[in-house]
Amino acid sequence: GFHIGAMGTFILTFFAPSTPGRVWMVLGVWVVAFFFIYYGLFRYFMRRRALRLGLRDPTDWDDPMAPALMSAALFLVVVAIIAYAVVTSSLPKKGAWKRTLPKSPQPGI
Repeated sequence: GFHIGAMGTFILTFFAPSTPGRVWMVLGVWVVAFFFIYYGLFRYFMRRRALRLGLRDPTDWDDPMAPALMSAALFLVVVAIIAYAVVTSSLPKKGAWKRTLPKSPQPGI
């Protein structure tokens, strides 16, 4: 969940403040992120309950579709961010691509 939310924060730092709909895109991404965070917490408590009650049937504690749903949500968020960048013709803000390595004191090295 937090990985998806980090993509929302990426939108805030990467796209210029004048980009239309930027805040709505971030809010949408964070809604998806919090859904998976709380869903994971819900499943944790379901497994905890199953362990305490000694339930052995996997339907009481296992969700085989969860990894596929999480992967699909991550894929859709990435596609939505790329589509958003293309549709709004967004360029990185000034300074978004700064070089982080120190420059060599000798030219050509």
